[in-house]
Amino acid sequence: MNLVLVEESSGAHDQDRVVVAADVWLDKRETLAALGTLLAGFQEVAIVPPVIVLMGNFHSKSAAGAADFQELKDGFAALARLIDQFPRIKASTRFVFVPGPGDPGPAAVLPQPPLTPYFTADIMACMPNAVFASNPC
Repeated sequence: MNLVLVEESSGAHDQDRVVVAADVWLDKRETLAALGTLLAGFQEVAIVPPVIVLMGNFHSKSAAGAADFQELKDGFAALARLIDQFPRIKASTRFVFVPGPGDPGPAAVLPQPPLTPYFTADIMACMPNAVFASNPC
């Protein structure tokens, strides 16, 4: 997982903090552990980031087969359970999900449509204000 934190360095604009993570491979335990560490850190600060952008690919290999589809769905369910452990972040942060080129969807079509509810239902149940964007968005 690649992580970028965009913020004003003066601290005067903590409410403008945006967190961006790419290659959020939900089929890797290390990724979910790193996200847990990140969310735990933000749970303790005075102002939680208003936006966290998670970009795909959301799977470490292309989701070409039914087994990969189930694994990706399970990964989003695990992420929903993880986010649910951080009530301040869940209540105050808008999560934006942007699919990567290897995520399920029509091949070689731009913009790549958002991930389907088949994969995202658990996230939407946990956070109805989550945004599933196209790529580019």
